[in-house]
Amino acid sequence: METLLLALALLPPPQEPPLEKAARDVAARIEAYPRDLEDLFHESFLRQVPATQLEALLGQFHQKHGKVTSVTLLSRDLETSARFSFAFEKGVRMRVTVTLAAGPSPKIVGLWFAPAFPDCRSIEEALDGMRKLPGAVSFRLARLGEKIEPLHDLNPDAPLAIGSTFKLYILAALLEDRRPWDEILRLKPELMSLPSGELQTWPEGAPLTVHSLATLMISKSDNTATDHLLHHAGRERVEALMGPLGNAQPERSRPFLSTLEMFKLKGDPALMKKYLEADGKGRREILAGPVRQVPRARAAPYAAPTAIDRLEWFASAADLCRLMDWFRKKNDPAVSAILAVNPGLDIPRDRFPYAGYKGGSEPGVLNLTWLLKAADGTAYGLSAGWNNPEKALDEQKFFGLVQSVICLTAK
Repeated sequence: METLLLALALLPPPQEPPLEKAARDVAARIEAYPRDLEDLFHESFLRQVPATQLEALLGQFHQKHGKVTSVTLLSRDLETSARFSFAFEKGVRMRVTVTLAAGPSPKIVGLWFAPAFPDCRSIEEALDGMRKLPGAVSFRLARLGEKIEPLHDLNPDAPLAIGSTFKLYILAALLEDRRPWDEILRLKPELMSLPSGELQTWPEGAPLTVHSLATLMISKSDNTATDHLLHHAGRERVEALMGPLGNAQPERSRPFLSTLEMFKLKGDPALMKKYLEADGKGRREILAGPVRQVPRARAAPYAAPTAIDRLEWFASAADLCRLMDWFRKKNDPAVSAILAVNPGLDIPRDRFPYAGYKGGSEPGVLNLTWLLKAADGTAYGLSAGWNNPEKALDEQKFFGLVQSVICLTAK
């Protein structure tokens, strides 16, 4: 027995797995003056991101968040790549992806830092942060099933401006009316909009399938794709579906504007005033006449909140959870895949293998909406909206609070 104990004592301590060691080594370099980075990173990485640039980035993290107090393995994407959670001494967390080169002495060839978010101890603590924001917030986290079961709410029935999240209603109309995904549409000059997106730079007449346009509309929030699909689905048809899709006040979004119409109206104060003072019929006449006649070259993005409580697309967090539940029940493979292209924020894939997302923003407006499906089959709807008609929003702060909710829900 003594011989066995002596032999065990002489054994070298077990080695930490390379990925975990690399993550801890990176965490240790988050200090005031990072050093010896060449020891951690592969030369191919350092050719793309010089050590001096890395030193500056890690030093900034330390200055803003303090030291890393713990490193937790979240998931392994590959044998050579994994995601970790870094906890910082100033009360934030950051999700970090580390990728190693293959070989006996692996070094880091990939490193990605997600935005830091508050290390909230509970979802209620995150909601308290939202309550303190200037303006109005509408939030709901609900379990989806035979009925929608609200889990956490903050003004869930308050209709707010939602920006590009309105594009979900166009996608729903295409699905409900069984529009063929392989149908070809050609880009029309009168339906070319402004960014976001890139199709506004494409040649007139370029052919795209409905599926391609829908994917760009949702994943890239391409406004030109959106306006073509709104024209394809029909404005009045989208308006008629909003109520059945769960929007409690669909009249607030009538007429259902295209993105270019919104740019033209908000870019011309006199025309906007005339439009807002008109009744429903008058507004449609203004769209068909004066608004259509405004040259696209005169339309421009707006830099400050502009009539966001009167001229927008509107929905509450409860409305959008009902919409995501509608998509869940339809369970259409094409639409599910389109919604999942861009997950919005950092989704813990070990907990939520599926994340369907659409968000929207403009000055004074922010919305983030998900359909999340857990590994055990449980589905969730999560929608968070924030409006402030007085000034632009601190989007990173809101992203952080919502990211905290997602991570706490994953637990």
